[in-house]
Amino acid sequence: MKTPLESLISLKRWEEDEAKNLFAMARKELDDQDRRLADLEENFGALRKRMTYSENEAVSIDEIQKLNGQMEHLFKLLERQKALVAEGRTRMEEAMKILSDASKERKTYEKVDEKHKEAERGEVRKKEQKGIDEHAVMRHKQK
Repeated sequence: MKTPLESLISLKRWEEDEAKNLFAMARKELDDQDRRLADLEENFGALRKRMTYSENEAVSIDEIQKLNGQMEHLFKLLERQKALVAEGRTRMEEAMKILSDASKERKTYEKVDEKHKEAERGEVRKKEQKGIDEHAVMRHKQK
């Protein structure tokens, strides 16, 4: 039969597992957002390279306007993605704090439980020793 403290420790372990899952999901989401940001930055860099022309190249105004439009669109996507990455970092930090708190709480209850069990073992040892002492006294009196 579980003691109330053992039941509480089981609950705290479950809470810690949930916090681990929350942290893992936040971490995965942040990694995905970082990858998207890196891809956008790569595309932005490639587009900037395409926009550099040598003096000998003939470039139409339509082409320049088209590339400028693409550049503006990519720039907006980059800004939006940077904001998503920042939000993801915040969520991950919050999840990390929740996990840390859950872990500390579980460890605290486990320490209290261990101290309680050690105290019970000490009481049992005292009772056993008292019984042994009484038995020894009884045997000594019988002789």
